[in-house]
Amino acid sequence: MRVLCLHGHGTSSDIFETQLSAIRNLLDESVEYVYIDGPVESDRVRGKLAHILYKNFLLTMVRAGMSEMVPGPFFGWFSGFSPAQIKETHTLVAEALEEDGPFDAIFGFSQGATLALCYLLEHQIRHPDQPPPVHFAVLFSCAGPAFSSDTNLARDIIHSLAPEDFERLRVAEVESHTEAKDAFLATMRTALQLGGDNGFVVPADEIDQWERVSTSTREQLMTRVFHPSLTATRVKIPTIHVLGDSDTADVLEQAELCRGLCDPRSVERVAHSAAHDVPRKPDEARQVAEAIRAAEAEACLMIY
Repeated sequence: MRVLCLHGHGTSSDIFETQLSAIRNLLDESVEYVYIDGPVESDRVRGKLAHILYKNFLLTMVRAGMSEMVPGPFFGWFSGFSPAQIKETHTLVAEALEEDGPFDAIFGFSQGATLALCYLLEHQIRHPDQPPPVHFAVLFSCAGPAFSSDTNLARDIIHSLAPEDFERLRVAEVESHTEAKDAFLATMRTALQLGGDNGFVVPADEIDQWERVSTSTREQLMTRVFHPSLTATRVKIPTIHVLGDSDTADVLEQAELCRGLCDPRSVERVAHSAAHDVPRKPDEARQVAEAIRAAEAEACLMIY
């Protein structure tokens, strides 16, 4: 089995390799892991997620007899969050799958997990008659937001945005005009808040730009986020959603939305106690390893 591995924002492929160590030790030695770094060098992730992540990472390094310093450089996956910039990153993932593949699975953590999910969903939307690029996915702390490169997504909502809707994005008001618009704006607002708290995602001043420009320009610039109520397509391959029950409320909310973008018949949820991280306690790592073996077996039976 060959696995493509996508790290979280403000971390690196080396850090993700360390995070996965307990689970890798429980899988077959023949499994080959290919780790790639995001294309954008970034600051180390900050905020609540950083406190959780790096505390556990340092403990792992100390136990392995390594330095207590978290090694850089650190990387992110996106240079910006317009549909065109999201497409750039999806192209990078597609190239890795083609040039370094074939791959049986994709593993992702945090922003890397959401990237994996969104790439798989968009591939299915754009190429419904083609087989999926991998057979199953393991999504650790799939924290959202689920960015799309499709300018057609929520186009009607974007055309209908009024000044009060942009104000909602700034101050997190609740009321809106339609259920679909509610879903779109609420998800966008959570994305803005999550990013502001942790040093990534859409800068708040972009809201002003979105409001100032023409509708046609806004279509090209405005960030798109997937929501189960905005798209009928679901990722059909087996997906394992590994999530810490004590993760932050925003992450848990986004993870639930991401899980809703997958076919419920092929979803497996694995809970653990490590908050925003990959589980490393023996019993919890074993649960994930067992779920991976089950997903691999299920994928072998699926016909595309």
